[in-house]
Amino acid sequence: MNISFTQTCRLGKGWHSFAMPLLILLSILSLPDLARAGTCTWDGSVGDWSDASKWSPAGIPSSTDDIVINGGLVTLDISVSVNSLTLSGDATLSGTEPIVVNDFNWESGSLSGSGEFRVNGILTISTVDSKTISGKDLGLYGTGTWVEGDINISNGRTFFIASGAYFTASHESDQTIGSGASGTINIAGTFDKTYASTTNFTGVLNVSGALLLQEGVLQPLTVGSGSFSGTIDIAANASLLLSTGTYGFSNSVTGDGTLAVAGATANFEAGSSLTTSLDFTTGNFNNNTNLSLSDLSSSASGTIGGTGNTTVTGTFTWSSGTIAAGATVTSTGNAILGSNSPKSLNGTLVVEGTADWSNGNVNIGSAGILRVNASGTMTITHTGSRLIGGTTNGLFEILGNVTKNSAGTTRVRCKLTTEAGSNLGVDAGILFFDTNSSSEF
Repeated sequence: MNISFTQTCRLGKGWHSFAMPLLILLSILSLPDLARAGTCTWDGSVGDWSDASKWSPAGIPSSTDDIVINGGLVTLDISVSVNSLTLSGDATLSGTEPIVVNDFNWESGSLSGSGEFRVNGILTISTVDSKTISGKDLGLYGTGTWVEGDINISNGRTFFIASGAYFTASHESDQTIGSGASGTINIAGTFDKTYASTTNFTGVLNVSGALLLQEGVLQPLTVGSGSFSGTIDIAANASLLLSTGTYGFSNSVTGDGTLAVAGATANFEAGSSLTTSLDFTTGNFNNNTNLSLSDLSSSASGTIGGTGNTTVTGTFTWSSGTIAAGATVTSTGNAILGSNSPKSLNGTLVVEGTADWSNGNVNIGSAGILRVNASGTMTITHTGSRLIGGTTNGLFEILGNVTKNSAGTTRVRCKLTTEAGSNLGVDAGILFFDTNSSSEF
């Protein structure tokens, strides 16, 4: 570039005020455009991030650039910080160095290698194609939205939602996050499920932050385990379904929705509370503190265990299953002992409200106790022949009111006692003291 000073010289002593700024401006404009942000696209081959020839335009991307990788294998051989990154196609981001992005648009592809892939701004997970976390841990420190597409997590890797981060699962169709038992999802921030679909987890799920279920079902699938020390809120149209694995609760579970235990083991420890309805079918519900539940439904072959007292203030529906030795269920509302399936009482069932025994044998083990307290009323309405008891050490203890008003036969095969002020009435049918029975009136 040639600059003539003929004109400036004619300006005399004042030429410097005009020419020097012009020279500086022209010098800046003549330099390569290194400072301004641009879009850098990987050529789809295999290579190192620091290989300038692999990028279009040629050059190593700067921290202000937007990165597009839609195929190939990119090895992070240097620590990287960029404005945004779009990963799609069969692209794989590997290497041992960390990467920090403001925005990450993940359409498909894999995070391999090791180290952390950190998203400080916006994470968008979209398209039906699957995404894989198999080497680098994915950490969200801003806001994220999961629109669609399964997220596979393997090789002990972690998807981490940091404290203060907010992640929304807004997928309309059923999707899965995790892969086998080797992946981990750590929620220290907020995980918000907003659609009436099913979100499946496989692997380890740890919630120390907030889990918000506004619609649909969230369930560990195939292989699962984890711990809940944060808060869980389940809305009326949502449920947390534990179908496999073992989960420890030391937190509050609130809302008008349902916690369903169907094959898993749920251990409620000190510091936990549960105000949602509990739908319990198979597996184990262990209360090792003193929980107060609005409703409890127990069916199939599930076991209610633990060392604490489970108080049910609404409806306790006991269709089948077991109350284990050492466990206590106190019904202060309405207890329904129905269905033709047997119920096994090896612990203690206390009736302080109303109870209706309409069907199925009540098998009382050697340490089992069915107690109707002074405030309780139990009605025996089964037809046909039904059994209560099973061993001489089992106890049917009446401190309140028990009335048999059906035409069937109730066979007592345990110890039956009545206390002063109680009432045992047989208005219809037969109360029959069978083998291994005894009574104290």
